[in-house]
Amino acid sequence: ATLYQCEAVLLAHHYDDFLETVLMQKKRHQEDGYWGILETSNYQGLTVLRPLLACTKQQLLDYCINHQIAYRIDSSNLESDYTRNKIRNQELAKYTKEMKEELYNQAMIHNQKQKDIELYCLDWLNQYQTDLSFKTKDFQEVSYKRQLLRMYLCQFENMVLSSRLLEDCLAIIEDEKGNKKINLPLNFHLIREYDTIYVTKLNEKTGFSFVIEEGCFQDFGFFKVTNQGHDRCGVQLNKEDYPLTIRTLQPGDSILLEYGRKKVSRLFIDAKIPRHLRQNWPIVVNASNEIILVPKLAKNKRYLLAKPTWFVVQ
Repeated sequence: ATLYQCEAVLLAHHYDDFLETVLMQKKRHQEDGYWGILETSNYQGLTVLRPLLACTKQQLLDYCINHQIAYRIDSSNLESDYTRNKIRNQELAKYTKEMKEELYNQAMIHNQKQKDIELYCLDWLNQYQTDLSFKTKDFQEVSYKRQLLRMYLCQFENMVLSSRLLEDCLAIIEDEKGNKKINLPLNFHLIREYDTIYVTKLNEKTGFSFVIEEGCFQDFGFFKVTNQGHDRCGVQLNKEDYPLTIRTLQPGDSILLEYGRKKVSRLFIDAKIPRHLRQNWPIVVNASNEIILVPKLAKNKRYLLAKPTWFVVQ
C-alpha cells in the first residue's frame, strides 16, 4: 500500500473459489464464523475487494476467450498435492450446477445465522465497554458462548485464539472453584477473580497520582472530584488537608478506622474487588500523608462524623 500509494487491491476470486472454501470449512467442521470468501475485507490496513465472486470460473474463461484477453493458468492448480487442489479437482469437479447452488445456499443460510449471532454478541458486549470486564453469572445466561468469548477477546489488539485455547478459556469461566488465570496471545491474560472475568496485559503500566488544590472540581479520567455524591465517597475537608493527593495503591498503605488500622489491600480483598479494578482505584491522601478516603470502601475515622462536602466519584 505504501509502495504503490494505493488504498485498495482487487482480487479475482470467483464463485468456484468461494465454493472450494466452503467445502474446506465444512471438512474442518468449522461452525463459527463466515463460510466462503468475503467480498470486502481488510489486510494490514489495505482494503481487499473481490468483485468477481458471482462469476464462475468458466464464465471468466469464456469472457477472456471471446474478447481475446490473454490469461494464464497456474500449472500447480492441476495437481492434487494440496487440500484445496484436491477439493477442486476431485470433489467440486463432480458437482452439477444444482449441487453447487445447494452448497452456495447452505453457505448463505449459515452466514446469515452468523450475522445474527454477531449482532447478538455485539449488543451484549456493549454493556461492558467501560472496563471490559463482566460477571460470570451474566455470561452463564447468554447464548452462543464461544462466539461471544471470541468477540470479547478480539477487542484486545484483534487477538485470535485457536479453538483449543478458546475451550480452555470457557472452562475457566465456567469453573466455580477459586480464582483462575490463563495465558493468551500478545502477552495478555484472561483472569477469573471472584465472580468477575477480565483481561489484563503482562507488565501493563497502571497507576496514577494527582495533586488536588482547594476548589478543584474536575474529571481526571479515572475519577471525578465533585461537590456532591454518595456519603461513602465523600469527606468534609479543612484548609490543612490541602494539597491533597489522589493516587493508586502503594505497598504498606493503611487507613485508620474506628476499630484500628487496616491495610488498604485487605479492604480490597474483603470487598472482593478484582485486581484490575484495584490497580486504578483512587486513594485520597491529605497534606500530612494520611489516607483519609478510599471511595466506596472506607474513610478515616477522623472524617466520619462531619457531613461530606467533597467527593471522589468513580
